[in-house]
Amino acid sequence: MFINEKEEMIVNEMVSICNNYSMGKHQYIFIYILKKGSLFQINYFYKMNGKILTPNLLNEAFEESCFDTSDENQEKMLDELNQLLMDFISLFSKDKINFDVRIISSEHGVTISHNFDLNFKQYMDYLYFQNQWLEEEKYKCALENGEIKSFETELNDIQSDMIDICNEYSLELSDNIFIYINNGESFYSNHGYKIGGKCYKKENIAESGVSDEFDVREYIFDQIEDIFENDFRKLDFLFKHFNRETPKQVFIDYDTQNSKLKIEFKYELSDNPEKIFLDFLNK
Repeated sequence: MFINEKEEMIVNEMVSICNNYSMGKHQYIFIYILKKGSLFQINYFYKMNGKILTPNLLNEAFEESCFDTSDENQEKMLDELNQLLMDFISLFSKDKINFDVRIISSEHGVTISHNFDLNFKQYMDYLYFQNQWLEEEKYKCALENGEIKSFETELNDIQSDMIDICNEYSLELSDNIFIYINNGESFYSNHGYKIGGKCYKKENIAESGVSDEFDVREYIFDQIEDIFENDFRKLDFLFKHFNRETPKQVFIDYDTQNSKLKIEFKYELSDNPEKIFLDFLNK
């Protein structure tokens, strides 16, 4: 939903500029705007011939070079977008210090979503979210194109990605890795470890005494949570693509010594995910 007619007018002008650059040969235009304090950022990419492409790669969609992707042409378009960006930013009151806006244009029209509640963790790297959005669209595109043929194989790849990051975090010293995800009103994830027959929460892993090199900074936890959240989005796309109900809760128990995996899905929400995780860890 547009906030007002002025925003709708500016966004349509942005879309028109991106449309001219792609000569209307796209299926979708994606525009990402972020305000971080006094810093403004705008990025854009396209879906074209079943591929998700940044502006410099548009010619990959066709056998012949159709587009002028020169630095000069891209800079010209970006200058035009940046001029509109100043008008766009001025629409919002000064108390909106940090926010991001996502715009999607297709033959069905233009949709827009706003997030005015960016927290410190989210805007630590202001390019991260645009890149994450790009990766999500590439994944959905791969599903649509039939590049991912097996539900089971892709599910295994997604859960393996989560296990690998936990294995790295635990310095490959854990006997079991426990991962819990609850996709309720707000996304919740947690991970714990069994070492020497005793279970440890992620922040307490150093108490195992097997190493003094565990990195238990909050920043590391945030990075792992971002990976979990991104993997769960892929899981959601995967389940929907194969006409299956997306689970609300995911339990992963991986035996690192014997390479044995137990995974359980539940389809009801819980209002106490922390307790469920602790019960899972200490079962």
